[in-house]
Amino acid sequence: MAGFMVVDHTGTIRSSNQQAAGLFRGCPEKLIGRSIASLIPDIPFSQNSPGFNARSLAHLSENAGWRESKGIDLRGREFQIKFDLSRMHDRDNPGNSICYHVKLLNVGGAHENPTVAIHGT
Repeated sequence: MAGFMVVDHTGTIRSSNQQAAGLFRGCPEKLIGRSIASLIPDIPFSQNSPGFNARSLAHLSENAGWRESKGIDLRGREFQIKFDLSRMHDRDNPGNSICYHVKLLNVGGAHENPTVAIHGT
């Protein structure tokens, strides 16, 4: 089953369903407010440049399609996922109307053979 998240134009997670949270070994509340890049580090992001992050998300959504990537769960363990990013409009925040819908799939074996933590736990 696919997991779904919504991220804003800076890459901050604004909502998540239980399936997406489960992929990262957490609950939706633990994902909200985090940077998507902390969970999917292959998304090119810069901590100091929200403009760069917005352009990166726009580029990924324009070139839509499933991408295979590594995910990092909340315990810092790597696993393989696929993600797809599509642009949407945030009706709840008309002043900042761009956000992104992120679809996530487990690519078999997630958490069965985790690698060493890279962010430390």
